[in-house]
Amino acid sequence: MFANLQSKVAKTGARKQSSDTRSLQVPLTTASRTNSNESLVSAGSAAGSVYHKSDRIRHLESKVSEFGSIIRQKNAALETARQEIEHLTTEIAKVRADVTSSQFEELEAHHKETKMLLEKLRKAEEELASVNQLSNEVSRQNTEYRQRTALELEALKSQLTKAEETIRSLQEESAHKVAEVERLSRELAQQSKELQAKNEALENTKNIRLKLLTTQTTQEETIRRIRADKEAAELKANELAKLVDQLGSNLRRQESATVEEADKAASALAEADKLRARVATVEARAADRESDLKDRIRMLEERLVLLTEPSSELFADQVAEATKELPETAQSPLPEGTSPEAARCITLLVERKLLETRLHATRKHLEDVKTTWNEKLTTLESQIAHLNSKIAEDTSEYMAATSEWERTKTQLESQLSEVRSQYAEARATISRLEAAISERDRETEESVHDRDLEKSTLTAKITALEAKAEEGTQAYALALKVNNEQASRILALESQLTERDRAGERQSAEIQEARARSESLDAQIVSMRSELDGLRQTVTEKETLANRAADNLDAANKTIADFRSQMAELEAKCKTEVEGLNIEVASLKADIAKLSTERETTNQQLKEAQAALAEATTSLEQSRKLEEELHLKITELEKQNELHVQNSVELQTLKETIESLNEIINERNKTIRLQKQKLTEFKRALGQGLQGAKSMASSSTTLADEESQSTGPPLHLSASTSTPVQQQFVRPVTSVPPSASRPPEHSTFVHSTPITTTSSSSSLGLVDQSKDTTPSPNCGILPVESLCPLEKGTDGPVSPSYYHRPMADFELVNFDYLRHVIVKFLLSRESEALQLVRAVSALLRLSKEDEFLIRQTLEARRSWFTTPMVSPKRTGQFAKVISPPH
Repeated sequence: MFANLQSKVAKTGARKQSSDTRSLQVPLTTASRTNSNESLVSAGSAAGSVYHKSDRIRHLESKVSEFGSIIRQKNAALETARQEIEHLTTEIAKVRADVTSSQFEELEAHHKETKMLLEKLRKAEEELASVNQLSNEVSRQNTEYRQRTALELEALKSQLTKAEETIRSLQEESAHKVAEVERLSRELAQQSKELQAKNEALENTKNIRLKLLTTQTTQEETIRRIRADKEAAELKANELAKLVDQLGSNLRRQESATVEEADKAASALAEADKLRARVATVEARAADRESDLKDRIRMLEERLVLLTEPSSELFADQVAEATKELPETAQSPLPEGTSPEAARCITLLVERKLLETRLHATRKHLEDVKTTWNEKLTTLESQIAHLNSKIAEDTSEYMAATSEWERTKTQLESQLSEVRSQYAEARATISRLEAAISERDRETEESVHDRDLEKSTLTAKITALEAKAEEGTQAYALALKVNNEQASRILALESQLTERDRAGERQSAEIQEARARSESLDAQIVSMRSELDGLRQTVTEKETLANRAADNLDAANKTIADFRSQMAELEAKCKTEVEGLNIEVASLKADIAKLSTERETTNQQLKEAQAALAEATTSLEQSRKLEEELHLKITELEKQNELHVQNSVELQTLKETIESLNEIINERNKTIRLQKQKLTEFKRALGQGLQGAKSMASSSTTLADEESQSTGPPLHLSASTSTPVQQQFVRPVTSVPPSASRPPEHSTFVHSTPITTTSSSSSLGLVDQSKDTTPSPNCGILPVESLCPLEKGTDGPVSPSYYHRPMADFELVNFDYLRHVIVKFLLSRESEALQLVRAVSALLRLSKEDEFLIRQTLEARRSWFTTPMVSPKRTGQFAKVISPPH
């Protein structure tokens, strides 16, 4: 029994110690937590009241949870104590029953039991000594715990006093704030109504916004369509620009080709004229030389015959005709007889007759040749004039076409620039309107979103505060219930303890009565009293715990008061927020009014944009019309290009004729060379024959005179005896005007070859005297007199030294012209320099690759949009005015 009681006492002591440690740990932790939380709250009070109150609420919730756990532990400890008390009461009842039932048996076996009891008492004393030691230790621990608890209680009391003061102030504030909350609740109701009205207004604004968005989408679709039309128009304009560029490049190529062909034709014609003049002079000289040589050969043969066989019978007829033709006033008649003088006279007369006949024949032959060459020259000059007229017409047409094309090009460029500027303006206005609409939509969406978020946050805060308040009230109600239950349990325990005290007193009386009978029962009663003392100590401890629970309840009440103050503060905040919402609603109304005004302005701007788009569509239609006109003009230009191609075909045919004429000239040059070779052979043969005839010394003088007579008259024919063709060939060169010393107005380039009088006379055979000095303006061929001024003698005809002029004069003229052309090429623009490339390449004898490189660089430097007007009368190789050499 005593062992069981000792084990029970140890168990209860361990439980008490664990409960005391827990009870001490919990307030320590709560105190530390309160201190830490108070430090945190004091640190966070500067940051804001909202965070402070939320931390305070969390702290109070943690305290409530800790107090609930402590109360549960104490309830468990009370239940265990109650069970132990019940067990002890049952044992005491059993002992009493045993005592009453076995009084007689115990009296009989008293002596036996006394011995046993003494042994048990000894053992109990030992156990009591050990229990006393344990109780001393427990009491020491209890004193330590009590000291600690006293300190903790003092700290808690100071905190509680502070908390009570704060609670009082908070209660007063809560009373004021409750009234304010009621007032704010009324205001909230009013503001909720206003919010409903404002929500309706917002819904209306949303509907208006949706309508605006629908109108905006339709307008965007129209704008997209317009943009697509504009892009299509731009693509068409770009295609037209590309076509115009291609046409411009084709026209430039055709211009360069026509210029080159004109240059080639002019150079070919000039060369053909010069070659013709040379061929004519060479043929005339060759024909004269051939006739002279043939006549001389015949005369020499006849002289040889007469010298070898001088018979007057052979030439009787000739002598008779010669004597008839002699004038009657001749001073010396012919000698008669067979004297050598008579034979000599006869031979001379015969030779004279033969020479006259030959002269007549040669004159006829020359007249025939002149007529044929004049006919050929007239045909060639007519062809040249025709070609020059065609070239002039083509150049005039080409220049007119280029001027029209450039004018149309400038018009189209101006129209395109206007259309592009209008398109850019319309696009800028559209972009501005879109940006303004997007910004307004974004602002409205952001404002609506912010208001929705604020509403949701406020409603969440209100619901959270309401839930916290309900939880606080529920926790307070639960705490009150637990306190009531604990108070009832404590009363029941006290009643049980009083009953137990009464039972203990009864048992003490019974034990005192039966102490004589059994000391063991006294020991048991003492032990039971000690147990009761322990139970009382536990009861006192439980009472202290109940007091602590009451303190905790007070703290919970304080926390509830804090909750209420926080609720009041939150309600004040809600009030301020509601006022802010009212202000925001007023600002929203103002914004809505502004949006309505801006919508009207946007509608006006959209109307203006639609008008601008209408204007743009009209401008696009005009541009389409212009494109159609351009297509028509392009077709016309293509027709003109076809005409230019036909003209180029004609030029090719003319080139072919020129080439054929050149071939004919070359063949004639070959024949002339062969004739020259034959003449040289005849001269050699004649030289050998004359060296062999030593007796012909006297006749050589006569031959020299006859040669002078035969060569002289053709150069000094009178106007009465010569024919008109002879007059054209033998006519002296007229005086050249002073302007002839300058280069011509339409000169292409000057050749450095020597020029003869026959070429000038042949090229100007069928032209009047007035037309010799001034060439036609459309012709690009220079007359000979305009290139080199003819030297005049004293009597009027050309001096012989002119035909043997040195090459220095011609080279000087060519050098001056070359210098002038190069200076003009360097000082002129790209479009003008392109026309001088051919002349510069011909003068400098450049290759085709160098000429192509020069053209390519000039075309690259030239800008397509700023092509100047090139007039053929001022620039290029058709320049009228060329500055004289300094």
